[in-house]
Amino acid sequence: MTRTRPLAAPLAIAALLAPVLAPSARASEPGAEASGSAEPGFPETGFVQPGFPDWEALADVDVIDVLTLDDDGDVRDTPVWFVLVDGAPYLRTRASRWLANIERGSRVIVRIEGLEYEVAARVERGDAIVAAVDAASAAKYGWQETLLRAGRALRIGGEPADILRLVPKR
Repeated sequence: MTRTRPLAAPLAIAALLAPVLAPSARASEPGAEASGSAEPGFPETGFVQPGFPDWEALADVDVIDVLTLDDDGDVRDTPVWFVLVDGAPYLRTRASRWLANIERGSRVIVRIEGLEYEVAARVERGDAIVAAVDAASAAKYGWQETLLRAGRALRIGGEPADILRLVPKR
């Protein structure tokens, strides 16, 4: 007895999984995006997870990657430290290109342990938030934070860093 359709079961399974594995059913067509959240001009980075990360569960992660788009369309992938203050994730930077990209309106994707999430980032001002982020960073990163703070004081004259709060993308 010969089988006339030996690949029927695997093809049926692949057809069922296609929407899960490739959110865009037409992703293989020219000009189609592989991720439902990609937009023109932002190269595909992988599958962007829905929702906002559970930051409390990720509190012990030391470094995350922040992906933004430069003026010329290149993706800027920047490893950064993050801390939690009252359960909210905060980043620090100072006159960086990725901050300029965010202020210009670039999409913001964070990669955490291989998973990517689209988020929004808001610059927060004020002595209280700077002090809270500095204290959380000192508690999390210890002597590394002390060295970073000393280097920052020499390089930028002691000006406080720009503080960014990550929030869900709307």
